[in-house]
Amino acid sequence: AKKILDELIDDIGRNVFTKPDIIVELHVMGEPMLHPQIFDIISYAESHGIHIYLVTNGSLLTDKNIEKLFASQLSYLVISYQTPNEGSFKERRANNITFDQYQSHIYEVIRKKVQHKTLKTDVHIHLLNTKDFRPRDAHCVDSASDAVDVFDELNEYAQKLCLEFGQNFDGHFLADCNKENMLDQPMEHLYQLLPGV
Repeated sequence: AKKILDELIDDIGRNVFTKPDIIVELHVMGEPMLHPQIFDIISYAESHGIHIYLVTNGSLLTDKNIEKLFASQLSYLVISYQTPNEGSFKERRANNITFDQYQSHIYEVIRKKVQHKTLKTDVHIHLLNTKDFRPRDAHCVDSASDAVDVFDELNEYAQKLCLEFGQNFDGHFLADCNKENMLDQPMEHLYQLLPGV
């Protein structure tokens, strides 16, 4: 990992006129949080001007790991919230964690992000849209109402956090979304729950 990052760092040094933002995405075909030196890799990259986009399924986001990720100056933490309800979570057949534990990990990331306003890390929560494509016949978020249900839960939690930590909340979701076609938005369309989330 360090050898590859060093090549990118060297490339940044040579591009003196453009100084491009380099983003390295850690995901696909595995869970990056399983790597025993993931925090060192992130810290090394970020300290040399490379932005890390880490995609995790969220199951390993313990309090300790959340703190380490934020301390590593991670640019983007993307939680692939593929199983946002009890039914779809059972399809996942996760033996080492319950749905309540899984969900509490994700909510704790949001809480810590709001609590520590100065954190660099942007937190993204991605849903698996199975309206038109069902890998292994999975049913996660099959309809706009499924997506709205998940978002309403997250939105309600975000509002509670704003009250708890004395922040303003403008209802970004309702202002920015057509509930009927939520699953028909392009993949890069993000709804802002809170600043940085």
